[in-house]
Amino acid sequence: MTDISEAARRLGLRGAVEALEEVDAPAGIRCYTGRLRRLPDIAVSLIEDGAWGSFDVDFIDAVCTDVEPHLRAAAVFVGDAGGAADWVGWGPELTFFSGREWTVRFALAPGAGELGTLVTFDGVHVTGADDLADAELVD
Repeated sequence: MTDISEAARRLGLRGAVEALEEVDAPAGIRCYTGRLRRLPDIAVSLIEDGAWGSFDVDFIDAVCTDVEPHLRAAAVFVGDAGGAADWVGWGPELTFFSGREWTVRFALAPGAGELGTLVTFDGVHVTGADDLADAELVD
């Protein structure tokens, strides 16, 4: 098992996310990207806007350690209960924000526009979904 990255150690993550690195972000925002240790095709991002230390690292570790039920719930929410077992092929990406707010972007969800579908969570509960085809791109 590889050692967790320095960024993950600094944040207090215990190993569910690997290859976590801080990346460039606008002033006042910290952004990290990595991938799940058990499912390395799933990208993980952490975006911290404001106070340092606002991530709920225990929550992030718990979700990333047992991510499958959350991804199935997100797949069912976007309206494909029958295909929920196929979420891996949908190109899921996880993004965590301060506290327990997070999202799953399915880049290749059935019926989604070219940018995919974004499913929002508050803790372990799905709170909404948006087809990103309706999103406005910012340069």
